[in-house]
Amino acid sequence: MANQGNQQLQPLNANDGDYNMHVELIHSIMSGMAVSTLVTVKKVNTAKKQIDVQPMVTQVDGFGQPVSHGIIYGIPYMQVQYGTSAILMTPKVGDIGLCVFCHNDISTVKNTKKESLPGSYRRNSFSDGIYMGGLFCPAATSFIEFTEDGKINITSPSDVAITSATLKHNGVNIGATHVHGGVQTGSGNSAVPH
Repeated sequence: MANQGNQQLQPLNANDGDYNMHVELIHSIMSGMAVSTLVTVKKVNTAKKQIDVQPMVTQVDGFGQPVSHGIIYGIPYMQVQYGTSAILMTPKVGDIGLCVFCHNDISTVKNTKKESLPGSYRRNSFSDGIYMGGLFCPAATSFIEFTEDGKINITSPSDVAITSATLKHNGVNIGATHVHGGVQTGSGNSAVPH
């Protein structure tokens, strides 16, 4: 372990009375609760918008040796979305992110997308995780940046494709269906779009 000074699992005075016994019982129960942890993305299922992840902080055996966690399957990944509007990004294998684990079994809600009873009596389980994503990432090459002075910068190493019925700038159509006025054959420039 990184901090060898904290290997002690039970205080020396844990057998000194009921209080310490209860504290150790509570600590034992709490150690089995999954709340949140850093994970690595191992597999991505874009059809289901789920990923398989592996916790990055290992377990520790009775001898203080690291024991890797197994893979946690079928974790939904979060996207920035409200209603039908969204910024869509897909996790990539090798990404590191935060996974949070719900208080109750969320399997029925995942399947029905409706308010439901818990799928079982399990609590704070790795099975009920949600990937929040995006920690310790390399420098982004495609991004939308909102600056403090009100600018919005869109950066991409390749083409930026905009699919829209009409693309407007200050109320003027500048998309594929825009037209120019005052066009004459010759070396002059056309008028602005209208």
